[in-house]
Amino acid sequence: MTLHTSSGCTLDTGLLKLKTSTILSKNCDAAINSNTGCAFLDSDKASYGSGLNAAGGGVYSMLWDDDGISIWFFPRSKIPADIQDLKSKTNATADPSAWGTPKAHWASSSCSTTQFFNSHSIVFDTTLCGDWAGATYSSAGCPGTCADRLKDPANFKDAVWKINSVTIFK
Repeated sequence: MTLHTSSGCTLDTGLLKLKTSTILSKNCDAAINSNTGCAFLDSDKASYGSGLNAAGGGVYSMLWDDDGISIWFFPRSKIPADIQDLKSKTNATADPSAWGTPKAHWASSSCSTTQFFNSHSIVFDTTLCGDWAGATYSSAGCPGTCADRLKDPANFKDAVWKINSVTIFK
């Protein structure tokens, strides 16, 4: 989970307890450090890749407000009731305060959500090497190089996007 911004956005080290993932980089400026951005790595193997497939999927949820940006992941077996209700109840609302500690949190105190973020677009993307993924490939614990990994079609036999829903609240 990574933010890429212009100069001036960093992770607030005083608020790092507000996450359950490993910090890979603290400066979000895309113009430095080979565009690694400020990144968190979730050690839960069921939150991505073959582990996510084996667990039957899950839910990613993001909260973007005046306090910052937070991201949670819930494996299919632990999706909170309020999120499950969103698909079946017309007046259901999400309650992020009941979701526990997020996987990642970028506080507005060091990365103003009003200064660095606006007109948000939701993009589903599988970046293979390139600017966003290439610079952080080795930090994810993957073997060899990114380019070598792409040459083997067996690495993509289970690659799939299956999206049951996208829900946006304002």
